[in-house]
Amino acid sequence: MNKKYILAIVSLNILLWVSGFGVLSIYQSNTLVEFKNKIDLNIKNSNNRTSETINDSIDKTNFAIEKSNNAINKINEEKLLSEKEALYQQELTIKSKEKELETKSLYLIEQEKNNNAKLEAAAEKEKRINAELLVEKEKGNRINSELKAALEKSKSLQDTLKIYEEFSKKIENQNTTINNLKKDTEDDLNNLKKDTEDDLNNLKKDTEDDLNNILDRTKILETTSTSIKWPEAITSIESSVIRLKTATESCSGFIFDIKSHYYESTNDNEYFVLT
Repeated sequence: MNKKYILAIVSLNILLWVSGFGVLSIYQSNTLVEFKNKIDLNIKNSNNRTSETINDSIDKTNFAIEKSNNAINKINEEKLLSEKEALYQQELTIKSKEKELETKSLYLIEQEKNNNAKLEAAAEKEKRINAELLVEKEKGNRINSELKAALEKSKSLQDTLKIYEEFSKKIENQNTTINNLKKDTEDDLNNLKKDTEDDLNNLKKDTEDDLNNILDRTKILETTSTSIKWPEAITSIESSVIRLKTATESCSGFIFDIKSHYYESTNDNEYFVLT
């Protein structure tokens, strides 16, 4: 009797445990399904919000990129226009310098012609002086002949001596005149040659300096064209190289004079430097 009762109680407990586990399992399954549905709904809502946020971000990014591209294109166009203007101004300067060099070359050629004409005139003058010297020499020879004739015709030693002294004095004066004339002519020719050579050397040097300055100023480097108003004056100049600087920026190059190209600045501290 006791064994049956105990078995019944044990069986009932087992049944209760099995039933409890079944109910608990069903409850947990329902809870898990409901929780899963909530999670899926939250994930779906989150995905929708994320997609909207991503789409908004993409739209904003595309708009920013488009705006940036437009700004870059505008900057590039302005930079290109600025570079074209700088090159145009540089071309005008080069043409102006070429014109100036051509004018100086023509002047040098004309000066050389004038110098050649002076040299030819000096040569003609030298020939004329040599002819005059020859005439004076012939005159001296004639005087000597006259002296000989006078000596031959002299009847007394006193008369002969007197005649000889007179003709000797004439010959001495004539020789002095010839020597002075010859010396003056040589001095004039030497001075003329020296002055002509100095003029030619100076003209050639000036022309070479101008040509070198033009070649130095027309070196074009590929760089960003900018316009800067410098608040300070030039601090140093060496070998025609200009250096301008402020507290934070500086640059070196050659002063680019554009006043002759339709530009006038009202700022005394504004400089244009070709770097």
